[in-house]
Amino acid sequence: MEKRFSDEDAWMDNLLKDDPEYTLSDDFADKLITKIEAVESVKQSVYEFLMILGVIVVILGTFLVTYYFFKNDDFITLSSFLNNSYTLSIAVIALFILFADKVLLGVLNQLKRL
Repeated sequence: MEKRFSDEDAWMDNLLKDDPEYTLSDDFADKLITKIEAVESVKQSVYEFLMILGVIVVILGTFLVTYYFFKNDDFITLSSFLNNSYTLSIAVIALFILFADKVLLGVLNQLKRL
């Protein structure tokens, strides 16, 4: 069986025999690995934050639904407490602190390493 080389094969052979028109720095692989690690670290931080937030929402939701079914008459006082502006402010501040701890500090740490 005879091998036939097409024009594409000859063109590819010529490309592979010639030196490339560009060069990579000596620490290219190290820089690339560092950037990949930084991206993966940020993804992991965001994933952990969303997991914690999801667990908190599920626990609070379960508590509120259970409280509503067992103590329906006292639920109005609990809902007035939750609708208070102070409660909302505290929840937003706590959420920001959790976000800053889990995500922003990790991002800033990775930026410092780059």
